[in-house]
Amino acid sequence: MNAFILAFIIFINLTDRSTEVRKAFYMASESSKANNEFRKLLSGLSSEDPLILGYKGMSEMLVAYHSYNPVTKYLAFARGRDMLEAAIMKDPFNMELRFLRYSVQKNAPGFLLYSSSVLNDKKLLESALKSNELDADLRSRILEFFSKTN
Repeated sequence: MNAFILAFIIFINLTDRSTEVRKAFYMASESSKANNEFRKLLSGLSSEDPLILGYKGMSEMLVAYHSYNPVTKYLAFARGRDMLEAAIMKDPFNMELRFLRYSVQKNAPGFLLYSSSVLNDKKLLESALKSNELDADLRSRILEFFSKTN
């Protein structure tokens, strides 16, 4: 019984942390200053968790987004891409990671050659939406993104 309670508490804590990180990410996309705060939040979290690693990759890509220097933009994007891909390799059925990659690939300039998973990720996300396996916040964000991009 105690193991069950401990597992439940850990699950609730991880769920709360995931929601907190997700909300901070969306705020980070608004400005370089907000992204710096997001990066500070992430620095205290373990990259062993694939979702955290994925968001660390996204924070690197936001450095690219907010930067003016083309070299900085490319290097930050490449670091972020590699981190996101590593996270997906660790947890290939994590729909949040797939959504992050899908959103980047839908918006990445063609010269970056980062669009090879768009169709596969979209199919997986559509399947997840039909099966109701997503939390309400993530589901809402995916549906909103689909409505704006498709």
